[in-house]
Amino acid sequence: RLQGDVERIRELIDVLRQIRDGRGVGRAAFEQRVMESLSWLVHNACTELLDGGVARQPSLVAPQALSPDLRPPCDVVLELCRYAIECLTYSRPRDSLAGNRRRFALELLGEASCVFEMPAPVLAFVRQTIKTGRGPAVMGAILFCETYCKARDIPVPDEVEELLLAFVKRTDSRGLAVGALNTLVESGNIDELTALDHIDNWKDRHDPWRRQQQEAQR
Repeated sequence: RLQGDVERIRELIDVLRQIRDGRGVGRAAFEQRVMESLSWLVHNACTELLDGGVARQPSLVAPQALSPDLRPPCDVVLELCRYAIECLTYSRPRDSLAGNRRRFALELLGEASCVFEMPAPVLAFVRQTIKTGRGPAVMGAILFCETYCKARDIPVPDEVEELLLAFVKRTDSRGLAVGALNTLVESGNIDELTALDHIDNWKDRHDPWRRQQQEAQR
């Protein structure tokens, strides 16, 4: 099992780095398939840690007292988190996977946040990604917020709520708008009726068919 074999995870990360830096047909498709699977791997490893009685840790550091059977999944999560954080700021010219790579990295870090507190730069990256609102990484940031807050049973912070609502107003993607509102509903910031009101307002601004109806009624 990969979630219990940190050496194989390190080898996989080395391969991902080579593919990420390389060229060739199929490189991006292969990297994307692997990156998509890593958050599920982290989810399973974190579930194993929580089921084993591991309390949430204040940082991305393994707890001092850890049973031998829980050490492997813990090390796997930490290795993958380090790689995910590396992916957030990685840049190369004409990188077609940059946005999706960051999206999957943020989803992975969200899953890991169930056990480990994330460094301040990660939280700042999430806020900035929502504020900027560009590219596939936004969905990763939205999912990070939902997982992070649900794990702590807390509402989305006021600042982030404002960023999400502002994003809903300006995005032309219904899926992203619904995702952002669902995060606020799941975290208890707003109720479902309020979310529906926001979607109706979104349709007024961005749905061509709705705009045509409104113009025809004038």
